[in-house]
Amino acid sequence: MMPGRKSSVELNTTGSKDSALSTPRHDLPVSSATQLLANSSGVQNIQEYHERLVRRVNELENEVRIMKSAHNAVLPICRLPAEILSSIFILVYPGFHANRSLPYCFVLSHVCWHWKTVALGCSAIWADLDHTVRPTLAGLMLRRSRNAPLTIQYWFPDRRHERLIRTILSQTPRLHQIRIVDSFDGAFDLVEAFSEFGGYAPSLHTLHIQRDTKMRKDEFPDIFLAGGAPFLRILELCNCNIPWGRMPFSSCLTVLRLRDEPSNSRNRPSPNGFLGVLRSLTSLKQLELRGYLPEDESQPLQAPVTLPVLETFLLQDSIHAIRCFLRSVQVPHTANPMLYITDHLDDVLTVGLLFSDFKSALKSFDLNSRAQPVSPVVRQLQFDTDIHDFGNGIMKFMTMDVWLETGYAPPPKPVKFVGNFLPLADVFLTVREQFDLSRLQELGIEDFSELQVTDWTNSFGDLARLHTVKVGTESEVRNLLGAMNKTIPRGSLLAPRSSHYFPALTYIELHGMDFNRGEPRANIIACIIDNLKQRSKTQPVRQLLVNRCRNFKHHHHELLDNAEIPGLTLLWDRYEDSDSDSELEEEYAEGSDHDWHTP
Repeated sequence: MMPGRKSSVELNTTGSKDSALSTPRHDLPVSSATQLLANSSGVQNIQEYHERLVRRVNELENEVRIMKSAHNAVLPICRLPAEILSSIFILVYPGFHANRSLPYCFVLSHVCWHWKTVALGCSAIWADLDHTVRPTLAGLMLRRSRNAPLTIQYWFPDRRHERLIRTILSQTPRLHQIRIVDSFDGAFDLVEAFSEFGGYAPSLHTLHIQRDTKMRKDEFPDIFLAGGAPFLRILELCNCNIPWGRMPFSSCLTVLRLRDEPSNSRNRPSPNGFLGVLRSLTSLKQLELRGYLPEDESQPLQAPVTLPVLETFLLQDSIHAIRCFLRSVQVPHTANPMLYITDHLDDVLTVGLLFSDFKSALKSFDLNSRAQPVSPVVRQLQFDTDIHDFGNGIMKFMTMDVWLETGYAPPPKPVKFVGNFLPLADVFLTVREQFDLSRLQELGIEDFSELQVTDWTNSFGDLARLHTVKVGTESEVRNLLGAMNKTIPRGSLLAPRSSHYFPALTYIELHGMDFNRGEPRANIIACIIDNLKQRSKTQPVRQLLVNRCRNFKHHHHELLDNAEIPGLTLLWDRYEDSDSDSELEEEYAEGSDHDWHTP
């Protein structure tokens, strides 16, 4: 560069402020303001240049937002009136909320300006609070919900939720649905949360509170919904330690489930107080009472209460309390009952009285809800065992499921009776005395080993329609097979129709049986083969189903299949289908052909 001659950049810097950018290197398809800034050649003050660029970028971004808003404003969804768009938000809301980490109401409010305005004005979509929402966001939702009916659902809340839940529950007139399952470790003070839960609740539809058994001694405040909830439809309280007289009953109830410690007599109702409440529940469809049946016999019972639309009812209490209930009500014969007897049964006579009371409670209702007697017959019968804890620790109880027919289609679920163990043969005879078994078609007996051949023949051998029997132990199999090959004595009512017991038996199912218990496996397989072959000479069994049987191997299936029993189809679910050489050697060591025998 020659001395005394200035460069083009130096000359530009002495001119106007924007002269350094006045000559772009090439044209761009942008506005003149952007074109002026796009050429950075000859810039000396970099900081000032960056600031001007940032301002221009902000201007352009603002223009883009304005143009996008204008574009959105002419879309059909944004031209809907706010009332219609709000209705759409409310209708779509339940399906979306469960699938997003961020509450659906916040998602709606961040789509566009119009949607945000409508969402903020739609208080209903902010009124659904649950445990998945952070307390800070839940507080914001509560404020934005304004006066909309509130729905809260909290599973296992902790200390973070206490103040929020207490604030929500204090707004009793707004509450619509309450579902709270208390924590098991006492990390949340549920009683304190309900300390202001009083007054009048005209909008309350559902009240569900579930507590752990170790917390059930805590008492809720006396003001607990003291103002009433006249339109309450679902009331479910578990281990809440609330007396019957303080329950917020409503004539609109369709679901009533109450559970308490059976020994807590303080919360039980009087007989007349109990029936007075039931008499007002004409819309009741589901009833569950555990520890809430009356036990006081000093008051005379009133006329039976009619529950014409009851669909299911579960009772868990002493047999005396359950019998009192059954003698005091009339329920549809189509209802699905479950009766859990918590006290010890000494004889089957009491069980027979229970069956009799149960039959008397079943009625058929005409269009005017007038009760008519019914004569139920048993279509299917199942005896099994199950594990329960009725307050005295975990114990094994006997269960009996009965499928009844009353002249209509049989119900899809059985009547369930649960109680302690009694001699099964005596229970059978009691069932025969109390129920009509003439149309019994299916019988299941699992996990019992006490029935002898004579018990099978005396209890069920003469049933002309019994075509399916399911058994679950080795002794049950042996004695059933022995019973079905017994010859009927001359002079029996069944003798003209058949020479053997179980005349209609065509299907046998081995269910859950352990082939490693009892005698060697080869012996029980031989017993099955010999008895089925013997039966095939008179009235063959058509199907043998091996279902979920332990230690039944492929080798056993081959033995049964190769026996070529006339008319028999063998079905196996291949549960525990694993053979090995050592297992086969063990099989032949346990027994051989000359060990096979018939009982």
